Amino acid sequence: MRIDLTPEQAQLIQGRMRAGVYTNEQEVIDDALGVLERLAQDAVLEDEILASAGMENVRANVREGIAQLARGEGIALRDDDELQAFFDDIKARGRKRLAERNKVRPD
Repeated sequence: MRIDLTPEQAQLIQGRMRAGVYTNEQEVIDDALGVLERLAQDAVLEDEILASAGMENVRANVREGIAQLARGEGIALRDDDELQAFFDDIKARGRKRLAERNKVRPD
């Protein structure tokens, strides 16, 4: 395999060798690829942890929703029009709260 380096990349490799950290270019590339592999593994692990945490959060929200329905705290929406009105009300209240929060207060 042939790899073309930018002048900056070549300078970085040469600088690491001059500093005595590495004795040749191959050591620099081997170490860099090892770091890249560890970063990739860490990213996969992070994704797995976040996915697991996210699913547990979804499960907890579903359990809470079921408990609320059992307590009679649900809202009965009989058709698409009622559902749309429900969402429109939520948006209107959110916009009102945002507008109130963004009002300029006199000093």
